[in-house]
Amino acid sequence: MLLVAGFVAPVLLLRLAALRVVRRADPLGSTRRYNRLVALCRIWVAVWLGVCVHALGWHGSVASALGVIDKPWLPLSAVFVLAVTFPALAAWVGLWWAQYPVDLHARELDLLARVEHDLAPHQPPPLRPYLLAHVRHGLLFLLVPILAVLVAADVGAIAVQYLVSRTNPNRELFAQLTLIPAAGLVYLLAPEILKRILKTRPLPDGPLRRRLEAVCRAVRLRCRDILLWDTQYSMGNAAVMGVIPRFRYIMLSDLLIETLHDRQIEAVFAHEAGHVVHHHMAWYIVFFVAFTLGSLGPGQALLDWASPWLVQWKPAASLAPLLATLGGFGCIFVLFGVLSRRFERQADVFAARMIQTDWGSNPPDGAAPPVGPALTPRQRLLARSWVGEEGAGVFSGALERVAVVNNMPIAARSWCHGSIARRMRSLLAMSRHPRLTMEFDNLMRRVFAVLSLALVLMAVWVFIRPPRLGGAEVGRGPTHAHSAAPSSNAD
Repeated sequence: MLLVAGFVAPVLLLRLAALRVVRRADPLGSTRRYNRLVALCRIWVAVWLGVCVHALGWHGSVASALGVIDKPWLPLSAVFVLAVTFPALAAWVGLWWAQYPVDLHARELDLLARVEHDLAPHQPPPLRPYLLAHVRHGLLFLLVPILAVLVAADVGAIAVQYLVSRTNPNRELFAQLTLIPAAGLVYLLAPEILKRILKTRPLPDGPLRRRLEAVCRAVRLRCRDILLWDTQYSMGNAAVMGVIPRFRYIMLSDLLIETLHDRQIEAVFAHEAGHVVHHHMAWYIVFFVAFTLGSLGPGQALLDWASPWLVQWKPAASLAPLLATLGGFGCIFVLFGVLSRRFERQADVFAARMIQTDWGSNPPDGAAPPVGPALTPRQRLLARSWVGEEGAGVFSGALERVAVVNNMPIAARSWCHGSIARRMRSLLAMSRHPRLTMEFDNLMRRVFAVLSLALVLMAVWVFIRPPRLGGAEVGRGPTHAHSAAPSSNAD
């Protein structure tokens, strides 16, 4: 009952807050508090799941029910993770149900604004389609690839059991390392799955599509298709999926295409193209592989070194798995957020450069002049150019418009993207001071160098000094057997 109450309480609290916001005549101030409450409720669901897993015995109860303890030879990672996280997933759906009155009220107010701007009005969706859309965009979009990775890793673990001798001390390490190729395979093929989950279709032929295809040709970007993303006119957004051209798609939502003019759409599209040109998706793979190897290498070595002292203090020993899990999630949360925000800023700079059409008769001090009387778009992008005023202005206007159509304050912070206001200020500052653009380019080169170095060092550590997993602890002091129940590190 305590487990269920911990997940139901934030849902009911948020529902009451949503109804109060809708009833207020001037909801602006209460909306700010409401948005903070939404963030706190989401954090609480994740924290409470951790408490249930490590303190209330939910982890062991699920393992016992699935027979994982009695049958350790049968990998059930995907089923196990889905069962362990099911209460949190249900709570997330409940939070969307709780938010529905506020979102419905905002859509109804938006109808008047759309009529004033000569835009076609769209009726707010009923509750069931609203929840299904959020489940697709906010749950299945992340959950399906994760489960696919775990299923592929389970298949690899079964293969290791048959191919590697039981006397091999690294047998369990090899089984865990199958997670890396499994994640890589799913990462390559996931766009084919996700484009169906998100309800997409090819962007119809017309002037807009031809302009976007011209952008692709200018930067030599190859993709399988440009897709129209059906969000029931609830989201103005764009995204790119896929590492290799055969499985790469660039998506533009219906609301984005309807509410932005062609020049702004081109700028948003150039931003997504920037992610591809700078190979951000491949660098995400480098980051996660390096982090995984780091947890198996230095992370495991740190736990082995601390275990003799932890067992002498029973409270610390019982909390060690929870602290290790929270520490791992905390590190990846902070590092991934920093990396993602840097990548978004680099894509912003790329889009501003791409949209810039005139270098100006008097280039700013410190900027390299163009070579020759005129530059092609490809030459402009390859040159160490500054962010021009026109490019910064057009893309900043597109960012601001995206915030407006999504009913999002431009000062609102985002873990992965940063605030729109800060991104706009950065671009406008670069347009006035070319030195800032050059400094940012050098910063990104250092970021890529650090990622490459981290991957090499972690790989050398793991493959030269492989940790002993599943057996005796490495280090001083007596040996301590690991628990037979697998641990859950899924989001």
